[in-house]
Amino acid sequence: MRWYIAKLVFRIVSERDPLKAQFDEQLWLVNASGTHEALHKARKKGMSEEDSVKSQHTGVTRWQFIDVADLSEIGEPTDGMPLYSRVEETEDLKGYLVSVRRRAQDIGEHPLLSGIKTFA
Repeated sequence: MRWYIAKLVFRIVSERDPLKAQFDEQLWLVNASGTHEALHKARKKGMSEEDSVKSQHTGVTRWQFIDVADLSEIGEPTDGMPLYSRVEETEDLKGYLVSVRRRAQDIGEHPLLSGIKTFA
Protein backbone atom coordinates (compact mmCIF):
# COMPACT_ATOMS: atom_id res chain seq x y z
CA MET A 1 0.00 0.00 0.00
CA ARG A 2 1.11 3.55 -0.76
CA TRP A 3 0.33 6.91 0.82
CA TYR A 4 -1.04 9.87 -1.13
CA ILE A 5 -2.06 13.46 -0.41
CA ALA A 6 -5.27 14.35 -2.22
CA LYS A 7 -6.52 17.92 -2.63
CA LEU A 8 -10.31 17.86 -2.59
CA VAL A 9 -12.07 20.98 -3.84
CA PHE A 10 -15.54 21.99 -2.70
CA ARG A 11 -17.66 24.90 -3.86
CA ILE A 12 -19.30 26.73 -0.99
CA VAL A 13 -22.75 27.96 -2.01
CA SER A 14 -24.61 30.32 0.28
CA GLU A 15 -28.36 30.74 -0.06
CA ARG A 16 -27.94 34.49 0.49
CA ASP A 17 -25.24 34.93 -2.17
CA PRO A 18 -25.42 31.98 -4.60
CA LEU A 19 -23.27 33.66 -7.27
CA LYS A 20 -20.29 34.27 -4.97
CA ALA A 21 -17.33 32.14 -6.10
CA GLN A 22 -16.07 30.60 -2.86
CA PHE A 23 -14.13 27.34 -2.67
CA ASP A 24 -12.75 25.14 0.10
CA GLU A 25 -9.54 23.23 -0.74
CA GLN A 26 -8.85 20.38 1.67
CA LEU A 27 -5.85 18.05 1.90
CA TRP A 28 -6.62 14.43 2.77
CA LEU A 29 -4.29 11.52 3.46
CA VAL A 30 -5.18 8.44 1.36
CA ASN A 31 -3.77 4.92 1.61
CA ALA A 32 -4.14 2.90 -1.61
CA SER A 33 -2.44 0.25 -3.74
CA GLY A 34 -1.91 2.68 -6.63
CA THR A 35 -2.85 6.00 -8.21
CA HIS A 36 -6.13 4.75 -9.70
CA GLU A 37 -7.38 3.43 -6.36
CA ALA A 38 -6.18 6.57 -4.54
CA LEU A 39 -8.12 8.79 -6.96
CA HIS A 40 -11.23 6.62 -6.57
CA LYS A 41 -10.99 6.71 -2.76
CA ALA A 42 -10.39 10.48 -2.74
CA ARG A 43 -13.43 11.12 -4.96
CA LYS A 44 -15.56 8.84 -2.80
CA LYS A 45 -14.41 10.77 0.30
CA GLY A 46 -15.21 14.08 -1.39
CA MET A 47 -18.73 12.96 -2.23
CA SER A 48 -19.27 11.71 1.34
CA GLU A 49 -18.10 15.06 2.77
CA GLU A 50 -20.71 17.15 0.93
CA ASP A 51 -22.75 18.92 3.58
CA SER A 52 -25.31 21.63 4.28
CA VAL A 53 -25.46 23.96 7.27
CA LYS A 54 -28.35 26.24 8.15
CA SER A 55 -27.62 29.59 9.77
CA GLN A 56 -29.71 32.64 10.66
CA HIS A 57 -27.13 34.88 8.97
CA THR A 58 -26.46 33.07 5.70
CA GLY A 59 -29.45 30.76 5.34
CA VAL A 60 -28.46 27.35 3.98
CA THR A 61 -24.81 26.98 3.03
CA ARG A 62 -23.80 23.91 1.01
CA TRP A 63 -20.40 22.33 0.36
CA GLN A 64 -20.56 20.78 -3.13
CA PHE A 65 -17.72 18.44 -4.05
CA ILE A 66 -16.10 19.51 -7.35
CA ASP A 67 -13.27 16.98 -7.80
CA VAL A 68 -9.75 15.97 -6.80
CA ALA A 69 -7.47 18.81 -7.96
CA ASP A 70 -4.17 17.17 -7.05
CA LEU A 71 -2.95 13.72 -6.05
CA SER A 72 0.65 13.17 -4.93
CA GLU A 73 2.32 10.03 -3.66
CA ILE A 74 4.27 10.84 -0.50
CA GLY A 75 5.84 7.55 0.55
CA GLU A 76 5.60 6.36 4.13
CA PRO A 77 4.47 9.21 6.43
CA THR A 78 7.08 10.22 9.00
CA ASP A 79 7.11 12.77 11.79
CA GLY A 80 7.96 16.24 10.52
CA MET A 81 7.76 15.45 6.80
CA PRO A 82 6.40 18.25 4.57
CA LEU A 83 2.92 17.62 3.21
CA TYR A 84 2.06 20.80 1.35
CA SER A 85 3.77 23.83 -0.08
CA ARG A 86 2.32 26.88 -1.79
CA VAL A 87 4.05 30.04 -2.99
CA GLU A 88 2.11 33.19 -2.07
CA GLU A 89 2.74 36.45 -3.91
CA THR A 90 1.41 39.67 -2.43
CA GLU A 91 1.78 43.40 -2.83
CA ASP A 92 1.08 43.83 0.89
CA LEU A 93 4.11 42.39 2.71
CA LYS A 94 3.21 43.86 6.10
CA GLY A 95 -0.44 42.75 5.88
CA TYR A 96 0.57 39.21 4.93
CA LEU A 97 3.05 38.92 7.83
CA VAL A 98 0.48 40.29 10.28
CA SER A 99 -2.05 37.73 9.00
CA VAL A 100 0.38 34.82 9.47
CA ARG A 101 1.32 35.93 12.97
CA ARG A 102 -2.33 36.41 13.92
CA ARG A 103 -3.18 32.87 12.79
CA ALA A 104 -0.22 31.47 14.73
CA GLN A 105 -1.32 33.39 17.80
CA ASP A 106 -4.88 32.06 17.45
CA ILE A 107 -3.52 28.50 17.38
CA GLY A 108 -1.47 29.14 20.53
CA GLU A 109 -4.51 30.53 22.33
CA HIS A 110 -6.60 27.42 21.69
CA PRO A 111 -7.49 25.92 25.11
CA LEU A 112 -6.12 22.48 24.17
CA LEU A 113 -2.82 23.99 23.01
CA SER A 114 -2.18 26.39 25.87
CA GLY A 115 1.20 24.81 26.63
CA ILE A 116 2.60 25.32 23.12
CA LYS A 117 4.80 28.36 22.56
CA THR A 118 4.28 30.55 19.48
CA PHE A 119 6.76 32.98 18.00
CA ALA A 120 5.32 36.37 17.07
